[in-house]
Amino acid sequence: MPRALPHPERRPVLVTGASSGIGSAVAVGLAAAGYPVALGARRTAICEELAVRIRADGGEAAALALDVTSDESVSSFVAGAEQVLGTAEVVVTCAGEVTPENAYETATPDFEAQLQLNLVGTQRFVAKVAPAMATRHRGDIVFVSSDVVRLPRPRMGAYVAAKNGVEGLARHDRFLNPCDVAAAVLAVISMPRGAHVTLLEAEPEAPLPAERPARGAACPLIGGACGSGTVRGAWCPGRGPRSSSCPKVGDTFQ
Repeated sequence: MPRALPHPERRPVLVTGASSGIGSAVAVGLAAAGYPVALGARRTAICEELAVRIRADGGEAAALALDVTSDESVSSFVAGAEQVLGTAEVVVTCAGEVTPENAYETATPDFEAQLQLNLVGTQRFVAKVAPAMATRHRGDIVFVSSDVVRLPRPRMGAYVAAKNGVEGLARHDRFLNPCDVAAAVLAVISMPRGAHVTLLEAEPEAPLPAERPARGAACPLIGGACGSGTVRGAWCPGRGPRSSSCPKVGDTFQ
């Protein structure tokens, strides 16, 4: 039997940083494609104006206050979006900003504040929604990155550090993959007449751990007890022993 249930026809999307730039464009595009979208940002009035335009064009949208540096705000946004649109099926993390300073010129508290917004805020938001996705074995998380990871620019010290962290976070969240939650990285490449978005990774394979887990230990992927068997010669942290059923997922691996 398949591990994941089929995607439902209705797939609500949570978009952070939706008041401008990439977040706004993503929200409009997804709404035009038929996705209900929850627009989250600190500038709630701008998000509401965007939601009105989306609804006028026949889409479904809700605007809610969101500050990704606040646990309380993230919890309130996710709960409010679920109440209005239903359970989130897709997340797109666009919240962030650039302060033009070289790293060595930036006061440490200011550097930390930029990491809190651009990196820690992404982790905070994903950590709020990913467990439910893993439990139901379905979901998509899109981490928005930047070409500054590959081509660092002057006076973007904290931003370069944060986006490197975002991509590392996304690659780590490959471990959600056996739970049928896909993590993808989008790199936004600056162009003379706008921006071009390149999909760097989509539904990557989950890397297997270097060490064999203890027999009966809690699975680091999905929390179930693992028989610590092998899958095609490699130790699997979430799928159980060869030719046996994972206690959480339930299907058999040969």
